[in-house]
Amino acid sequence: MSWNGSGTFVRLYSWIADKAASINITASRMDADTNDIVANGLGNCITRDGQGQPTANLPMAGFRHTGASPAVGSGDYMTLGQFTGGTFAISATTLTASTSLTVTAGGAAITGNSSVNGTFTVSTGVASFTANATVTGTLGVSGAATFGSIAGTTLTGTTTNSGTINGGSVTNLASPLGVASGGSGRATNTNHAVLIGQGTGAFNAAAPSTAGWVLTDNGASADPSFQAPASGVTTFNTRTGAVSLTTADVGTAMAGIAVGAVGSMILAGSRSLSTIAKGATVAGSSLYGAILSNGAALTLTDDGVALSGTWRNMGGPVVAFVNGCPITEGFGHFLRTV
Repeated sequence: MSWNGSGTFVRLYSWIADKAASINITASRMDADTNDIVANGLGNCITRDGQGQPTANLPMAGFRHTGASPAVGSGDYMTLGQFTGGTFAISATTLTASTSLTVTAGGAAITGNSSVNGTFTVSTGVASFTANATVTGTLGVSGAATFGSIAGTTLTGTTTNSGTINGGSVTNLASPLGVASGGSGRATNTNHAVLIGQGTGAFNAAAPSTAGWVLTDNGASADPSFQAPASGVTTFNTRTGAVSLTTADVGTAMAGIAVGAVGSMILAGSRSLSTIAKGATVAGSSLYGAILSNGAALTLTDDGVALSGTWRNMGGPVVAFVNGCPITEGFGHFLRTV
């Protein structure tokens, strides 16, 4: 005999029935009954050490397995904790969901390929994908989304992320990342070119040109470009174009310099009665403007003008002679430099 199909094991013999029938106990009847129990009874039981395994689907009759560990392989069933408490972890072959898939807590870590025919949402925690992922709907991650290399990942819906994206590389975009999303809008860039902003449009570029050319402003409505630099002075005294300076131009410019201003010259002496070497630079406060007169004797007189700034002796040292004798004060032509 064996199990009756309803969960009851039926023995070959009944010792009570044998007694009532005056049937003696024999070795052959005992062996047959015991062997049947072992082979058809215990042999069809699931053992806790895994040796006795199912040979058909197991109906649970409304009961459940308790104390199970989280799934780690492609043939494992998931525990509720993997969806609501711990990390939703898939580490082998392919995760396939024929409809939408939602992980409510703990995050998701998927190291094998994944294919979700609908929306894949990780509402709490980190989502980690290290292999190819195909999501036909929206991939939504409220925490950090970590990707190794997702060159083979296909997202036909919308990708949303309220945290950060960390990882290796994102390749095979259908089109260059636009400026509004932090990209350049360009698939390639010319070597050594200068990128030029175009608002929210893709960058333009000013390509390198002849060595020595300069990037030139072409006005508010046009991109700058590399052009040959203008030669010489282009604007002077209302004249434009290639202007050549003449002696008259220099005189005109010098005539416009105010007395005592930078670029002006003055005959001056040293207030410290010391000789100032030619080319030496001194403060204006150490000089006095000299008035040279030649009456009965050669004299140097302070003109009373307070000098400021920095001056350079352009024509000294000069030693004055009075009645044929040199005096100790030197004077010369000084140019204001600062």
